[in-house]
Amino acid sequence: MGSSGAGTSFKTYDAPVPNVSGTTVDSINNAGDFVGIYTVSGGSAAFAYASIDGPFITIPLGDNLPEASGINNLTQVVGSYGDSTGFHGFLRDPGETITATIDFPGAVQTVPLAINDAGYIVGYWTDNRTSHAFVIHLPDIFLSYDAPGVIGTSFSGINSSGLISGISTDKQRVAHVLIAQLQVP
Repeated sequence: MGSSGAGTSFKTYDAPVPNVSGTTVDSINNAGDFVGIYTVSGGSAAFAYASIDGPFITIPLGDNLPEASGINNLTQVVGSYGDSTGFHGFLRDPGETITATIDFPGAVQTVPLAINDAGYIVGYWTDNRTSHAFVIHLPDIFLSYDAPGVIGTSFSGINSSGLISGISTDKQRVAHVLIAQLQVP
């Protein structure tokens, strides 16, 4: 364990698989469980890890850009992957199985990025022209959001109070931070 600065410590981590050439952690919960993606010579894989010294789990999603991008305190994991039918989101419950494929209605691509403890999932979906932010609560709440006057919107995080972070891109391709409050009709 190394340290840098007053009161800050860190530990390096590489996915414990043969021939790993890169590891990215995308999200961590309060218990220290984290998720992300690792790369090997033949491609990449999504993973879930129960703390730095816990069990390592490769999530079976195929090899077309799989990524585990969010984990909540209940160890539910969201992410995305591609297959022969398109690019989908997924929800994985703690029992190590993919419990739901997530396809936003009308989407060419669905990319969940975060999930809170109440099960609200945020991310973005794309049509043939642009990206749109979403809030999903399975099985039947699918809400799409577009910031006014922009060419793309994405939500990237949601906390237990329903406060959402994200980004929008204006017509000049300048990115702007979004903060929104979840309001379910």
